[in-house]
Amino acid sequence: MYLVTNMSNVPTAYKSTRNEVYIMKEKAATRLDIITYLKFSLLLFIAFFALFSPHTVNADTQETNETEYVETTPQDIDKLKQYLKTMDKYIDKNTGYFDENLAIDNNEEELILEAGREYNEIRWQESQGMYESINRKKRSIADITRYGNWCGKGNNGRAPIDILDAQCKKHDNCYSSRGMWNTSCDIEFLHNLARNFGAITKRGTHATAYAIAAISGFAYKVGGTAKLKSMYPILIPFIP
Repeated sequence: MYLVTNMSNVPTAYKSTRNEVYIMKEKAATRLDIITYLKFSLLLFIAFFALFSPHTVNADTQETNETEYVETTPQDIDKLKQYLKTMDKYIDKNTGYFDENLAIDNNEEELILEAGREYNEIRWQESQGMYESINRKKRSIADITRYGNWCGKGNNGRAPIDILDAQCKKHDNCYSSRGMWNTSCDIEFLHNLARNFGAITKRGTHATAYAIAAISGFAYKVGGTAKLKSMYPILIPFIP
């Protein structure tokens, strides 16, 4: 094999070609370095973003997402009917109060006892002439006891914490647009509580008791669950 060792003897055209090859290689290497640098920078940016961006959703956003409608099953509706029927047994027809002592004597479950307490709180505030103060605060049917950011006394204007709180917010907004104590707002509220009862029960005893107390409280105002059902057919599937 013939090996060129003395470049002075190499034709000019050949040397020029070799120089061009070297330049092309250097340019290619430079481009490769740039691409590698860009790839590394991109990976570094992604790693930095993943490291310092919040891994948990803001509480208000997370809570709002939880207010999405979850279908209530026939079993959930049956439970609601039974709860309301049980509440009726202990509501004194004269005073309108829930007889907690009698319920305890009959070994009723804690859910019914808590619903009865919340119901009694509503009745007590009403008997003390609290309608006007409640009116000024623009509260839902279950006006007295507090749940979340919208159910109960006052509201802080923050996002609803769950499906129940979302219904209270809708009810408040309805009052704002149609007028305080608007019956159509109340019926829509009860219907929303009933049709979302399955989702509400998943939020725990407090939420479930609150919903039961709200429905029972309005039922008493119109003369009981039977009267409520006859007056507002939309509630028939949910009322005993």
